[in-house]
Amino acid sequence: MAEKRHGETGTGTYYRTDRFYSEEGGWFAKLREGDELGPFDSKEEAKQALADFIELYKRDNLGQ
Repeated sequence: MAEKRHGETGTGTYYRTDRFYSEEGGWFAKLREGDELGPFDSKEEAKQALADFIELYKRDNLGQ
């Protein structure tokens, strides 16, 4: 079972789609809010950008 995200409650099943996709030669990362990051030269760069974004979000909004 997948780990619950902040704000998720209950014991339901949560389906998550891949956050990374390639379009017109660039890689993008989808955010939960519907926005996206990119384009990046590789999927690895998109993954790192998303990880960096999440870390900044946590620091700014959750006091971590």
